[in-house]
Amino acid sequence: MTDYDFSSDAFSQPPIPMRSAPGRGSASRRAASFIENDYPEFIDGDESALMAQRSGGSDSGEQMLGASEYPGAGFTAEQKQRQDSSDGRSKSRRPHPTARIEDDVLNQSALPDKSLNMVCVGPSFQVGGVHQHTLGLARFLNPERVRLTRCFVTSERPEHLPEPGTFPVPVEYCSMADLPGRTAEYDVVLVWGEGYNGRLESSGPLRVFLAHGESLWTRKGLEASDQAVDHVIAVSDRVRARVCEGFPTTTILNGVDSSRLGQTRPADDVRKQLGFDRDDFVIGSVGRFTREKQMNLLIEAVERLPQQFKLLLVGSGRREDELMRLANERIPGRHAFIAAHDYLGDYYRAMDAFGLVSAHEGFGLVIPEAMMCERPVIATNVGCVPEVIRDRINGIVVDSTAESIAEAARMLQAHPNWARGIATEGQAFATRHLHAMRMAQQYENLICNLHARRNSDTRRGATSYGVAR
Repeated sequence: MTDYDFSSDAFSQPPIPMRSAPGRGSASRRAASFIENDYPEFIDGDESALMAQRSGGSDSGEQMLGASEYPGAGFTAEQKQRQDSSDGRSKSRRPHPTARIEDDVLNQSALPDKSLNMVCVGPSFQVGGVHQHTLGLARFLNPERVRLTRCFVTSERPEHLPEPGTFPVPVEYCSMADLPGRTAEYDVVLVWGEGYNGRLESSGPLRVFLAHGESLWTRKGLEASDQAVDHVIAVSDRVRARVCEGFPTTTILNGVDSSRLGQTRPADDVRKQLGFDRDDFVIGSVGRFTREKQMNLLIEAVERLPQQFKLLLVGSGRREDELMRLANERIPGRHAFIAAHDYLGDYYRAMDAFGLVSAHEGFGLVIPEAMMCERPVIATNVGCVPEVIRDRINGIVVDSTAESIAEAARMLQAHPNWARGIATEGQAFATRHLHAMRMAQQYENLICNLHARRNSDTRRGATSYGVAR
């Protein structure tokens, strides 16, 4: 299995420039900024469009760079610098560190005197990224060290509760006013999404804020919790750099429970059922049909491609009817929609390429899921992408335009050996680094160390180990 060191020169392979798509122009992108009217990822706002979106990466007119199956391609110092910048790992673009525990805290853990009892608190645990993240913790935490025993939902909307029987621990509504009393019995409270000042007792459990996203909404929740939390976990270095400044923060990448990627039928049978032929090139995506996912861009990309390119969208959400109407108008007879939550491997493996083209993301668990199913990934430069995808090596990073997405798909279809190489590299990376068991082990180590340090400070009469502002 391949081991990865993205800081080394191991990936400095000759690039083949990707042609600039027609109409992309040469205007520089705006500097990345918060989405001013952003809303929680579990809510699809009613606004007609986002006022702004993250851009990141290099100028929109620049060509994409990365690995190549072709010999003899030039690789200049200028291209190398642009490649480093495109994946967010050049020294000049490395995220500025915040106050944080040293990385070895994730590998060396204090042993608790007893199993630590943990509760997760947030505004929603409906199907989605937070749902899968919490399931991963519930299933893979070592119960002799840290045990997740309950989840509290602070929103009264019933759709923010998971479907009955889908969670291994009880999930129930708890008002913000009742949180101090309801959480006092636990050793650890893992919170996200809301402002918790005045809602969690400083003398009570260890309080950890989970920064799921890179938006202004996450930052506001964190700022409104500065007196109520002891530590912050960011799901990526990008999230840490963009929203966790001034808070003691540790980055722990999200992980995937590969059991949900089970396969029940051969891929050809699934494709046939969906109306796709063996020679079709199927671009697919999995997720909620909400505005920030920008699945309309996939429809518009397929519209620009020849007839053998097809689209598979797996999921559900408030934009489903809107997306279906757009697909019927733009690519009639070239698309399929299906809702599925289990045995997703059937649908990932029915795709020839996977696309995540969101305007913003926290982590995007579907990326490692697609990688584990050995599908080449096309993704916009959001969330975990700079830390997980090396452009043209184990995935392709694109601009947030239909033209850029279409060009990436065209190249994968035209160069199948290269596409298989990208998929193999992605699978190796995800299997080694992005499994939920690895994530849970790092949570255990961090939580046990934080709990031990907090108790030690308390015994010495020092102030609680908490947020330094």
